[in-house]
Amino acid sequence: KDNNVSVEVKDNASLGAVAASEDKVVESLKTVVSGKTEVMEEAANSNGFAGGFGTEKAPYLIDNSNQWSSFIEKASNGIYWKVISDLDFSKVTKATVPTFNGTIDFDNHTIKGVQKSSLHYSFLFDDVKNATIKNLNFYDVALIYNTYGKVLLKNINAYGELLVDDNNTTPFVFYAGNGQLEFNNCDNYMLVSSVGGSCAALYVGTLGNYLDEVKFIDCDNYGDLIHSAGYSSMLISNGHSCLTATVDGKNNFGKSLKDIIVVNNCHNYGKIAGIENVALVIGHT
Repeated sequence: KDNNVSVEVKDNASLGAVAASEDKVVESLKTVVSGKTEVMEEAANSNGFAGGFGTEKAPYLIDNSNQWSSFIEKASNGIYWKVISDLDFSKVTKATVPTFNGTIDFDNHTIKGVQKSSLHYSFLFDDVKNATIKNLNFYDVALIYNTYGKVLLKNINAYGELLVDDNNTTPFVFYAGNGQLEFNNCDNYMLVSSVGGSCAALYVGTLGNYLDEVKFIDCDNYGDLIHSAGYSSMLISNGHSCLTATVDGKNNFGKSLKDIIVVNNCHNYGKIAGIENVALVIGHT
């Protein structure tokens, strides 16, 4: 209408995005917004979240477990998310995200209370494809079951305890299926007790036949891995299946383990215990 609206931004802050309340106002809004501020092409609709539009500059905001449930329904849409509060799922029946594609920034908040499955543990994410997950502190849960495409895990810390009674489960990623997986400044403080299976580790369980690269940068372990059987390692539990794709010990891209694994400035300050073999990079080849 005829009312003028102004927004004052102070202290070197920036305005990521603005949206009109009605579609017919969008074009007019573009004539008065300047600089790097994004004008949304559609009228504002937070879709039941705490704010945002799902874009890089204005991600959807998640403030509670109900909004997390709404996030689960849209998590495969390849958009942007930001968690703005600590989340406790102890009273939530389903907290695991079946498929995630996009970017989620936990803004250094904490996830805890994910209910355990019949395996004595659960995953926060099942399948993660072409995604970035960053700035997260999580307790008493495994982070990801499966990764595909290009996946970046950045500034993530694992705390609490994890009881594992099957093979190759870790606090971070069970199976690196294909593509590129990068850990950047991801630290483990968790106590992991593995009472079953031949292989155990703290970062990656198994390397897939179509994996192009797995990279560890500035990742430190301060926790303990206590494995009552088989092979134990800080970074990778099992690379054997990755090398059985061809008769010459290479994966389906013709790469050996030394071509796939990149380790830069990673340290172990905790305890890695096993029966047959104990390693820092990979337990079983």
